Amino acid sequence: MRLTKTLVASTAAIAFAGSAALAGGFADEIVEAPVVMVEPAAPAGSIPGWVIPAALAAALIAVAVSGDDSDD
Repeated sequence: MRLTKTLVASTAAIAFAGSAALAGGFADEIVEAPVVMVEPAAPAGSIPGWVIPAALAAALIAVAVSGDDSDD
């Protein structure tokens, strides 16, 4: 009787260990792609930064040239 209980217990342990060893199956492993950090690009303006100061300078020069200094 004692031998039968030992034999049943060891058979159950072997069956349990065998089923756990094959739990993964033969499917291909899933490999995730590496995470790539992409930094956002600086927003591009519609006009270059030098256009507005150049336009202001041209406007000031035009006002200075067109000033009416004649004594007519």
